[in-house]
Amino acid sequence: MTGKEVFKTLAAISKTNFGCLNEFNDLLADLFEKVGPNKKDIANAIEKIINKLKVSGKIGQEEALKILLARDLEEMLKTLKRIDFEDPEKEIKKYYPIFKKELKKLGFDFELPPIYFVDHFPHPYEKFDFTAMPYDEADHNKHGVNIGIHFIKKNLLPFTAVTILAHELIHVCAAIADSNHFPRNLEEGTCEFFGGYYLSSLVLPKDLVANDIIKKRMKYNLRRPKFEVYTEGMRASATLYKNVGTKGIIEMLKRGRGEIKKVEEQILGFKSNEVDLPKGNWIKDLDNFADFLLSYPRHSLTGSPLARLISEDIEEDAKTGEIIGEKYNKKEAMAAFEELAMEIGPILLTDGFFFSDETKKFIRTNTFRYKIPENLAREIQGELS
Repeated sequence: MTGKEVFKTLAAISKTNFGCLNEFNDLLADLFEKVGPNKKDIANAIEKIINKLKVSGKIGQEEALKILLARDLEEMLKTLKRIDFEDPEKEIKKYYPIFKKELKKLGFDFELPPIYFVDHFPHPYEKFDFTAMPYDEADHNKHGVNIGIHFIKKNLLPFTAVTILAHELIHVCAAIADSNHFPRNLEEGTCEFFGGYYLSSLVLPKDLVANDIIKKRMKYNLRRPKFEVYTEGMRASATLYKNVGTKGIIEMLKRGRGEIKKVEEQILGFKSNEVDLPKGNWIKDLDNFADFLLSYPRHSLTGSPLARLISEDIEEDAKTGEIIGEKYNKKEAMAAFEELAMEIGPILLTDGFFFSDETKKFIRTNTFRYKIPENLAREIQGELS
């Protein structure tokens, strides 16, 4: 493990404001490839970057991006102080029996399948670009695959490997009664909602687990549409949970994959009233998380760096010139105001006055995020390298 893996974990679990984890890591993670995995070396490397990102003069898009990046790096330093990171394989082995106990409390009592740390998945799954896959009796009977959870070693990161383990264990629960279906959509979403978030949050800090879910599943810029299934499925699972509680979710998993497919089809076919699951055992934390997932503005509130930054200074009834002052580049600021008014939409700008401003609640809730444009990323990379 190098500082790069720890940096990528910090980016995933900290309360940062960038809109796409891939964009952020593409810009900065390689700078940590030769940094040691210990806290002191990583903190020193982050602080050096923060110092290099300091700006002077009027603020345009590039300067705004540097300011926002430095803020996010400061947040990552806070997380670094909170968490001690271990080798991810050790973390998986440590939390495996702990999750077993938690699942037993929830009503699942089964023998833990073996764990394999591998370089690639077995045939016919060798082309799958995932971090982990659980293979069950159906896989073994059809393809001779060893039953158990297989982890790709090079893809593992500390902390987040534990949330992936929790996700995969819900797949295992679903396959006990019925393994003869390929897990997709609602099952993947339930594994993320009930495993990746809830099961993980029983043993890890809730806020960091939630941040990880947001970064992985709520990116505005999804490079591969096939991974949309996790976000869509997670929201479907959150909706199902709001109707049936953990009692219904657990019963659905116990009935197996055929039942999950049936429930999913009923929901998609406008027949959710026909879902035959017991109801009960709602949990306040899951209630809040479900509401959050179903309300999160994934695409609509992600803007350019300057639009995000300058929105902090906007006030109702102020003139554009008053906001720009000597602080911002006038031309770029006016373009950012236009972006906020016409593309993103949280402000009304009339005759040079801010008639209405809705940005502040989104700033306070950290749901108004910023993009990292490729041209600006290249400029900053050149300065940092």
